[in-house]
Amino acid sequence: MTGRRIPALVLGLPRRSPAAAIGLLIVLGFVVAALARPLVWPFGPGAADASSELIGPSLRHPLGTDETGRDMLARVIDGARYAIAVPLAALVLGIALGTPFGLLAGLAGGLADRLLRRLAQAIGFIPPLLLALALVAAMGPSLRHVVLALGVLEAMFFARAMRDQVRAMHDSGFIEAAVAMGNRRRRLILVHLLPNTLAGIASEMPRRAAWALATLAVMGFAGIGTAAGASEWGAMVREGTNAMFTGQWWLALFPGLALLLLGFGLQLLAAGIADLTLRSPASRAGDLAGATR
Repeated sequence: MTGRRIPALVLGLPRRSPAAAIGLLIVLGFVVAALARPLVWPFGPGAADASSELIGPSLRHPLGTDETGRDMLARVIDGARYAIAVPLAALVLGIALGTPFGLLAGLAGGLADRLLRRLAQAIGFIPPLLLALALVAAMGPSLRHVVLALGVLEAMFFARAMRDQVRAMHDSGFIEAAVAMGNRRRRLILVHLLPNTLAGIASEMPRRAAWALATLAVMGFAGIGTAAGASEWGAMVREGTNAMFTGQWWLALFPGLALLLLGFGLQLLAAGIADLTLRSPASRAGDLAGATR
């Protein structure tokens, strides 16, 4: 039954939430392009051609070439690997680190709850972008450290969000009802709290991925996080900025447009998920009530 419902939900998405459908289409478009490029495009992102240096957009090179003759279309599509993998890894790391502490703070209250709130307040005084840059600078510039820094900051967000969700369930009587039905603590957390808290903040996940994407681009533009010559969009924009003054406008424009488009798609997806959630409060309440049965 579930296997039949999933295709129906996907096919009905444009009607129920055009924003979510368009956002999902944009994100999936970048994923498919990154996977299919080696199979359908003859130029590699690192293949230099001295006879094709700084050629503007043409039929052979739709997005032009850079100063070493590398195809810009191949490089922009290859950059989608960084743009998708790094925010996704940071998101997974943030959920893995933040979820247990958020659930503990929401359930136990007391010292754990006060510690989480004080830590969130202390970190809130520092702009997240500045804090991410400081963490990477302290650990040393590398892509692994970028993922770790973003994951730590995402963990703080998810811990706070999980805590708020659990406290809301506690105040509504949901937890007490689940305990009264004979659920032990482990089952209460794994079967009832964890799925419902994650569902409650589902709309924030694409938005957090968009924030991680923007932070990655800023780090790339600043010259930290990725190796020199990597096809990360922020680094490509930095490399192409100086060339704009000599007429090679395409070197910075197309990576920047790709960055904006993917970020726009993630924000649309987040808005669409939030819209779907708000449209069905009765269904959401039914899911919460049904979880205690």
